[in-house]
Amino acid sequence: MHLVSRLVFVFILGFVSLPLVAADSVGEVVFVRGEVSLFSISESGQRIAAFGDKIYQMDTLQTGAGELRVLFTDKTLLSLGPNSKVLVTEHLFRPQQGGRRSLFDILKGSVRVLVDEATSFRVNDVRFQTPTAVATVRGTDLGIRLLNRSSQFFCFDGLLETYFREEPEAKVMLHSGQYTEIKNAPPTPAAPIPSGLGREFQSVSEASDLREVLDQPGGVGGPEVLEPEKEVARVVDQPPPAPVVPSLIPGGETSTPESVKPAATEGKMKVPLKFPGR
Repeated sequence: MHLVSRLVFVFILGFVSLPLVAADSVGEVVFVRGEVSLFSISESGQRIAAFGDKIYQMDTLQTGAGELRVLFTDKTLLSLGPNSKVLVTEHLFRPQQGGRRSLFDILKGSVRVLVDEATSFRVNDVRFQTPTAVATVRGTDLGIRLLNRSSQFFCFDGLLETYFREEPEAKVMLHSGQYTEIKNAPPTPAAPIPSGLGREFQSVSEASDLREVLDQPGGVGGPEVLEPEKEVARVVDQPPPAPVVPSLIPGGETSTPESVKPAATEGKMKVPLKFPGR
């Protein structure tokens, strides 16, 4: 085995073997609205989700008539629509070592996910799986919808590789604006996303809102909708103009010529003030 191959093998082995301390959280709730529950193996029963709640490996996220967004430590943003269920099966993030590995099981409903590209990582394995299918991503805005007998995968931006779990060699690569469906068989050929399905996922989470949460971690803790930065005007008092000093004019005139008088300003002056909107 060549020296370079050995070094890569040792790095990957070391990354995979790193234990994750059970008490370490892997994400945080940045938006919750309506009926949302969290299940943790470290706690008995379920708890009602609240803004700021920590998320751990093997936690189950479930919505009824509600919505949920979780921002993970690698900047992956997971949004659950109504009547959805997701298991955080695995989440390892080691930026100092240049690697991450995540696995999410989509058990019910629909989700939209924004995965940070992280092109500098040497180990970059982020997967989403349903009972019949698997999707592998690198840096993607994607949607997943689980139906009774099929799984639908949507690539809104980036690249998304999908395959049937029983035939992993038959892969389909999705590019921006494409989708595929897996019904107990290899994926259907990549096709443009129908406008109706695209609009349905907008109700799960607007892509622009997802980007805003990534840019400003913390999100919102209530039903408010994230809005772009606004510019407002604040009215302030203008100091009075300086008195005009008469100049010496030949011929005995004591008034200042119009050409050298300062321009008069009347009323209030508006000063633009920017602040981040919510």
